[in-house]
Amino acid sequence: MKDQRGSVTVIAVVMLLFLMIIAVAWLPMMTMEKTAASSDYREQQAWYAAEAGYKRAVAELEAGKTNSKWEWLSSGDDLENGTFDEKNILEIQETQTKAVESSAIWYAVAIDGISKDKTYSPEAGKTYAITSVGSCQGIRKVIRKDFTLGEDDETNIDEGKYLEQSLIYAGNKVNVKGGNQSVSIEGGHIISQKITGNDKWQGNTTIHEVTDSEFNKFLADMRTKIKNSVFNIDSYPTLEVITPDDSLNIPEGKSYYFKNNNVKGNIVGSYGSVLFIESDEKDYELSSWGSIKGPVIKSGKNQPFTIIYKGPKDGDLNLKTIISGGIKVISNVNIVFEKSSQYSNGLAMFLSNGNVIINCNLSKVFISADNDVHLEEGSGLTGQIQAWNEVTLQKLGNTLKFDDTVLKTYGFPKELESHES
Repeated sequence: MKDQRGSVTVIAVVMLLFLMIIAVAWLPMMTMEKTAASSDYREQQAWYAAEAGYKRAVAELEAGKTNSKWEWLSSGDDLENGTFDEKNILEIQETQTKAVESSAIWYAVAIDGISKDKTYSPEAGKTYAITSVGSCQGIRKVIRKDFTLGEDDETNIDEGKYLEQSLIYAGNKVNVKGGNQSVSIEGGHIISQKITGNDKWQGNTTIHEVTDSEFNKFLADMRTKIKNSVFNIDSYPTLEVITPDDSLNIPEGKSYYFKNNNVKGNIVGSYGSVLFIESDEKDYELSSWGSIKGPVIKSGKNQPFTIIYKGPKDGDLNLKTIISGGIKVISNVNIVFEKSSQYSNGLAMFLSNGNVIINCNLSKVFISADNDVHLEEGSGLTGQIQAWNEVTLQKLGNTLKFDDTVLKTYGFPKELESHES
């Protein structure tokens, strides 16, 4: 027994040392969690600040002040270069300082066509490109949207309360089917008349089945149908008819048209440029040998490169290439992303009057179909999906993550209308 005296003390000391080691090991993790939470908070506050700046711009335009100065605005160059004059910074705090402090929450706004140094009277019916930068403790977020004065504008930030925060927004049904592996779904909401297979996914997405009392308004709010005028050549008076070579480079603001041809090399578009393709082929391949590149979206330059495809009824627009940059693809028929295709490094919209079938990974996209959206086995998406009919997730390997950057940057696409229009 004498040899065992003091053993309790030794055990206690060992246990204390063990607990101290665990505590020390946990400290970095706790710090990381705190940093992540702080970063999320600052990002959200920066978005709120940018939204506040956008809403103020809309309110000032709607007020229609005659021959007034817009001294509170910044110029587009100011926003792009990050050089802000103190009088152009409107803090959401009560006090203003001469320098932008790292702790400040503020916004700065530019409206194309309106100078801060000159008097201006807003014009009814005119479309204004609004850029709003919000900042919180050094983190900045940008909202770029078009606003048409005097209209019930579809790009208003409060438009589409369902869609704004929806990962999936389907008029008829959302369904997960097949396989034994769970689908990973993160963020936003899944909203539909019927949602099935939700026991087969994992993640923190909110589920909402539309009630009978909500149903009519739910469908009326949906805008998935592409306007007929989009596919009418007469809607584009500046179209230049071309015969494409192996590659195609479209300068800023230019509009090109060709029929029954293919581009086998790279397709490069700039800010506000348009490529209108018309084909009699039922299975049309878009740039199967090269890549498709849109411009880098930045402050004051937020108009994507637009590709409009008009094909025969029940046809397919097959994307078998790497797509990047700021781009908008609009098709009157099905859009099919082959396994060899992908989209990344930018912000993109893909709009179809038929189905959208995805066999690859897409990053920061907005997908709209006037019929169905199918995510096939092994595909994935970061962004938002809307479909007039059904969204189907093939169970093996799908990963979906909510990201509303595309809509926040471009606004809701004006090419879309409701079925009641």
